[in-house]
Amino acid sequence: MTTLYQECLDALGSNIFIFNLEHSTQKAEKIFKSFKLTSWGRVDWSTKETLFQSNNFNDFLSELHKRNFLNDKCLLLWGDMSLPVLATDVASIVNNRDDVTAVSFDTYVFIENKSVLIEFWHDGMITIGIAKE
Repeated sequence: MTTLYQECLDALGSNIFIFNLEHSTQKAEKIFKSFKLTSWGRVDWSTKETLFQSNNFNDFLSELHKRNFLNDKCLLLWGDMSLPVLATDVASIVNNRDDVTAVSFDTYVFIENKSVLIEFWHDGMITIGIAKE
């Protein structure tokens, strides 16, 4: 476990559940079965409905408010798939975004009950998409 991962855990506090590595792998496989990754590791948004895309965090925050996503439970995972997946809520991630996104180059937030994935790409782009099969 990396120091940045531990700092993320500390920042999120008690509002998390840490999956073991086996369950983390299962969760990630399920998510990325629906949200296919390109060969360079980015979500292939051409196959999904994109709800929002911007590199402006304030616009992203407004979009979360508009869609009532802030209080939703979610799964948090990173481009470094060796790290355990966390369960928390969107507001906790937003409130601790620097610690959350520092863990790995790319960060993914999956709102399972809405089939929504949020991708924080390392170039600063934030994308929200939905898996409509």
